[in-house]
Amino acid sequence: MTDHVAFSALNFTASEAYKLLRANLMFTLSEEKDCHVIAITSAIRGEGKTTTAINLAYTFAQTGADVLLIDADMR
Repeated sequence: MTDHVAFSALNFTASEAYKLLRANLMFTLSEEKDCHVIAITSAIRGEGKTTTAINLAYTFAQTGADVLLIDADMR
């Protein structure tokens, strides 16, 4: 089992990087349509998909958005 870093335990630089990712996603998403799904994926195990998903979900929740995080291994 891998260790997952909770957003509150991140250092300043890492937490700001997730906030920047959130800002970039919000900027690129259409304002006319709500984005209902954001997928984080890769082909290789251990690249940080779950950690990224958790921390990104947390930053979206900080904006007051309703967030449902589903972590699934399709292998």
